[in-house]
Amino acid sequence: MNAIVVYALSTFAAKLWTMIKVANGAQKITVQTWVFEHWFAPLAQEKNASLAFALSYTALWTLVAWGLYRKKVFVKV
Repeated sequence: MNAIVVYALSTFAAKLWTMIKVANGAQKITVQTWVFEHWFAPLAQEKNASLAFALSYTALWTLVAWGLYRKKVFVKV
């Protein structure tokens, strides 16, 4: 249920995360890079941190889909 909606929202959010810049010292980096470097990179090696980031992003959108399903919100295209 709502697979297309969740896919579209996750794609929009991913593009938005790469467009928005935040200050990181003297340079500006994307929100996605900031989240990865501050939340995931300190926990594991680069490959495992990247995997954890991807799994977390997928879990987030699975929770969104579950929340929509639980509230009986079904978007029809």
